[in-house]
Amino acid sequence: MRRLYPKLMLVIGGVFLVTVIAIVIFVYVSESRRIEQEGLARAEALSHMAFETLYTSMRRGGGREGNREVIARLRKLGAFTQLRVVKGEPVIRQFGALPDELPRDELDRQGVLGKEVRQVRWENGYRVVRYVMPLRVRPECQRCHHARVGAINGAISAEISLREYEQALVHRRNVLLSTVGGGLLVLGLLTFYALQRLVIRPLQEIQQGTSIIAQGDLEHRIELHTGDELEALAQAFNRMAQQLHQSYGQLAEEQSKLMAAIEASRDPIWVSDSHRRIIMVNSALEQMTGRPREELLGQTCRYLLGVHTLDGVSICDSTCPFLHPADGSGKVEGCMPTASGTEAWVEISYGHVRDSAGRLRGVIHIVHDLTQRKEIERLKDEFISMVSHELRTPLHHIKGFATTLLQTDVEW
Repeated sequence: MRRLYPKLMLVIGGVFLVTVIAIVIFVYVSESRRIEQEGLARAEALSHMAFETLYTSMRRGGGREGNREVIARLRKLGAFTQLRVVKGEPVIRQFGALPDELPRDELDRQGVLGKEVRQVRWENGYRVVRYVMPLRVRPECQRCHHARVGAINGAISAEISLREYEQALVHRRNVLLSTVGGGLLVLGLLTFYALQRLVIRPLQEIQQGTSIIAQGDLEHRIELHTGDELEALAQAFNRMAQQLHQSYGQLAEEQSKLMAAIEASRDPIWVSDSHRRIIMVNSALEQMTGRPREELLGQTCRYLLGVHTLDGVSICDSTCPFLHPADGSGKVEGCMPTASGTEAWVEISYGHVRDSAGRLRGVIHIVHDLTQRKEIERLKDEFISMVSHELRTPLHHIKGFATTLLQTDVEW
């Protein structure tokens, strides 16, 4: 039989494991989203910074070479992995464009069409953020460009590697997971210890106490002082043991009275169980059969006592109470051998013993010796027969004489 403590440990350990896995997944997912959001926000902020720097350079007359110097300086600082100024249609028509200033991919083309593009992709095991920011014509730009205000003048295409930033976040995440995991481990150990002290040990004491009570020691009491439902359960078992002790005492007293009455009965009595084995006899049956109680107990009553009819046929084959379980009680007459070697005419009354479900569990047999009564009946019959015979003989003579006297043709 599997014990309760390992089951509880398995269940609680499974709950803690699922909790840890859920926390790990939540932290990883939330941190991953946070890295992407912060990376995109950083790319957007750096792109605006780069635009302002390029715009300042252009206002100072830096031109195309000034833009290249600004981009090179920003790359050297490590702010960008890649930074390009993609020219739009108005600028290309007015000033032309070099090959590296034209859109290279779909994201660049979407940017020069006026769509702000954000993309996160994995590269060499780390995230890379791509941000394409459209550049619109400002009123002050019309001094150099022939374009309407708000038109797409180009786009800034920037890429930022989140490797260093992600490494720092991963370290912080690992510290967080280690702290949470250690806390859960300590909490689990404390839970197991508290479970052992507050639940398992009291249950073991209750189990041991109930086992002792179940083995028959109804005077045993469970000593448990926990101040909770387990103490109430132990007190309930103690009350049950006390009530059982009282009930068994009353039953033992009633059984003692019944056994004394059966033993003192002058009529032979035996009790058989559901397997027809004799489980109890009284002294009268021992005296009648001439067999000691030890020889009778445990034996099958069928044919053992030798009850039969006048023709010598055993009544166990036809009138045994086990053959008619529907009958609650009954009686049967027959002959039974006695200790003196003679046979006694007996009447056996029987009654069924049933359990709470109504199943037949045994039969009580009470033997009444009818030998003396049968002998009296036989003597009575013989006396009546003899008197009848002695009376019939003179009556025949009187009847003959009376018949002769009544004859009319006789001369006296």
